[in-house]
Amino acid sequence: MREPVTLSREEAVAAALDQLGNQNLQVVDATYTGEYEWRGNRCRAWALRLSTDIGEEVTVTVAVHACTGDLLSP
Repeated sequence: MREPVTLSREEAVAAALDQLGNQNLQVVDATYTGEYEWRGNRCRAWALRLSTDIGEEVTVTVAVHACTGDLLSP
């Protein structure tokens, strides 16, 4: 069985922005995690900090599955 291919930083960011509706969000930080626990399972993920530049800056942290691009946390 082949090891799943890990998304690049750019691919993970694009997947997150697409799922969030790209609401004027910008990437503040992107960190690859070797292991992320989600709903009792462990997987590889990208942890992304995103912010808006509209009025007061709002920052949100999301996790994106490193192989599928699925959003793991809103």
